[in-house]
Amino acid sequence: MPWWGWLALWSALVAGTLFGAFRLLLSLWDKLMALMDELERFEALAARLEAIVDPPPSTWVHPLVATGADVSQWRAGIADRRAQRTVRREARHEVAYRRWTRWWG
Repeated sequence: MPWWGWLALWSALVAGTLFGAFRLLLSLWDKLMALMDELERFEALAARLEAIVDPPPSTWVHPLVATGADVSQWRAGIADRRAQRTVRREARHEVAYRRWTRWWG
């Protein structure tokens, strides 16, 4: 193959690579702009929701500065949630048992 054949081949390869890189960057730019539009819509929606919904007062206390009252309050809350889960679980089990006895009775 003559030298100009190699030159033409390498020129075509470089031009194709540059064209592919340009198309890839253009596609990424379009996707980035679409993402920015969605983020703007999300920000507007979040602002609307903030105006509608009042945030609850913050009652969070860092565990390292918690007092004994905070810890006892946390433990009481944990016990309450555990009791509620137990009640819900027992209700589910009762429904499943009634369904089982209806079919296999």
